[in-house]
Amino acid sequence: MRLFITPLLIAAVHVATFAQNINYPDGSEFYTLENAIANKEQCQSLVLRDLALDSLSYRVTALQELRFLNLKKNNLTVLPAEIGTLAKLEELFIPQNQLNGLPKELGKCISLLKVDAEQNKLSILPSSIERLQKLKEINLSQNNFSTFPYSLLQCRSLQHLNLSQNKLRELNLRLTSGLALRELNFSKNQLIELKISNSSDTLEALNVSNNYLEEISYSGNNTLKTIILNNNQLATIPDFVYEQRNLELLILSYNPIDEIDLKISNLGRLKTLILNNTQLTSETIESLKKILPSNCVITY
Repeated sequence: MRLFITPLLIAAVHVATFAQNINYPDGSEFYTLENAIANKEQCQSLVLRDLALDSLSYRVTALQELRFLNLKKNNLTVLPAEIGTLAKLEELFIPQNQLNGLPKELGKCISLLKVDAEQNKLSILPSSIERLQKLKEINLSQNNFSTFPYSLLQCRSLQHLNLSQNKLRELNLRLTSGLALRELNFSKNQLIELKISNSSDTLEALNVSNNYLEEISYSGNNTLKTIILNNNQLATIPDFVYEQRNLELLILSYNPIDEIDLKISNLGRLKTLILNNTQLTSETIESLKKILPSNCVITY
């Protein structure tokens, strides 16, 4: 049986989250397509959630002022190609549908800042996604990705990438300079191999909890402030962790770790260290308290 750190605990200690939706002016949000089209000059937000929709009408192309589209919790299997005509669309909210893919025309929505496609049936993304040079956040959690959608690494403004609860087994990422990535979430996959080469100077959070990793290869810039590794098969702390001198949060619970290198004293900014259900002795814990910052909270 595999044990898990609770979501509440993760939320309590940090982990970057997706920003709140942009606020739109009063009178610009509509809840039926008919009303939206009738007021197309004013319509900036269209909310069609929880309606059991199995399709989105091509007539959505009339909404040229649309900035926010919410289609959460319907029965959509595809999005119409006409969505590519929505040049001002900034937020696309499509979680909890039955989408098997996204149209290549989505790449024409060059104003997109956020895409939330959680809990669908996606396994690939169209290569045109790389045209979304303003995209900052994408949530692909709870889908069917078994390979990483590398086209996302061409989205130079992307900051938050969530691929948790997919089917990834091996991951080899090369993060080049110029990328804006701040947060990578690959928790609850099936990872047995992880290699990251980081030449960017923005990456702050890495979450690979609840996988099957025995080791992690990480090289390049040491910019991480949050590392979440709980529920893996790590017998020792990966060497790269000791090099993250800005690290503030480190979660190692539910790993067979039985020793910690004295190099952990390098982590002079560490605020929270979580070590529940490891194989560390009480003597080791006491030693840690002496060499870590006095304000570091250790949970074990």
